[in-house]
Amino acid sequence: SFVGLFGIGFVVNYGRIANNLLPPFQVPKFLKSSDIYRVKIYDAEPEVLQASAGTDIKIIIGLENIYLQRMCDPQQAKTWIQQNVQPFLLQTKITCINVGNKVLGGGDSQLESYLLPAMNTMHGALVNLGSSKEVYITTSHSFQIIPTFFSPFQGAFKEDMVQYMKPILDFHAQVKSPFSLTCTLILCTKVIKTTISWNVVYTVLEALESTNLEVKISETGWPSKGDENKAGYKKGKVLQPDLQTRLTSIFLLFLTRTKRTAQLQR
Repeated sequence: SFVGLFGIGFVVNYGRIANNLLPPFQVPKFLKSSDIYRVKIYDAEPEVLQASAGTDIKIIIGLENIYLQRMCDPQQAKTWIQQNVQPFLLQTKITCINVGNKVLGGGDSQLESYLLPAMNTMHGALVNLGSSKEVYITTSHSFQIIPTFFSPFQGAFKEDMVQYMKPILDFHAQVKSPFSLTCTLILCTKVIKTTISWNVVYTVLEALESTNLEVKISETGWPSKGDENKAGYKKGKVLQPDLQTRLTSIFLLFLTRTKRTAQLQR
């Protein structure tokens, strides 16, 4: 049960790639009945935002990777916020725009080069439109930007990531937004779970002189059964992460029995 867990600040990821979901207008009532008051969606779907109008539900919205290049243009960033954020702010509690999802380390160097400029431009648009105090900018990083095999006290970002990570960390420090990592056990191989340690996270941040940042987990979860080559499953046992207060978002709100993906995620 979710009841009693999310009152202390947890977020639940509200993914919608499935065909067995509640219609958006029914979701706020379901969230309240489960004591969930913070959710993250992966886009800025108007129907979802409108459904939460007048409620206490706080929403993190997502800017999909396909829009990153476009958002490097200040006018397009301003237009996106005017169309997808501002019309809802009076009644819907949008708290964050997650600019891109697991961009770094994905092998697309062109997309990686768009990430920080898009974050900067989106933040600038929020400032110009007077919404930067209500809505902050961040991005969700894959845990695979950190090497797998090393002592927790001798860690560093992967060499090819440093050129991107240092200015991104500086951005977070400047605008006072959190550094977010995705640690979804159900999507990781077994070897990745050995690195899921707060010592590791803070060691790699210290290497780039960024220890003053707030760190949040933007996505995590653990299954009860499924594919044996995944980190969250071992001989029928549930391998749960340590639910410390820094952990933020649980994956995922609804069961996705019809989703075409690994058994663990379903």
